[in-house]
Amino acid sequence: MLLRNKSVLGMVLLLVGTLTHATVPDWVSNASKLPVSISSYDDETTAVVLLDDETATVQGNGDVVIHYRRVVKILRPQGHDEALLEVPFDKDEKILSLNAY
Repeated sequence: MLLRNKSVLGMVLLLVGTLTHATVPDWVSNASKLPVSISSYDDETTAVVLLDDETATVQGNGDVVIHYRRVVKILRPQGHDEALLEVPFDKDEKILSLNAY
């Protein structure tokens, strides 16, 4: 994601299953293999974040590219809202790519 004004762009990238025939990246596969037992959580826990990563890189021209990676395991049907994706941006920001697996 390219942010010309270096503001923070909120994005949630969730593991909700493979929706296309695309290859799932290693970082998604590795996070999804973490041991998560539904019995380890109380009845009100509907989802668990397995990975939440942000990397910012300043390009030579001063533009900032931010990569967000997030993997969430949905534990109960009530956690389906965690599968919603929001990407706020404005006229000064450009989305270079968006992938969900």
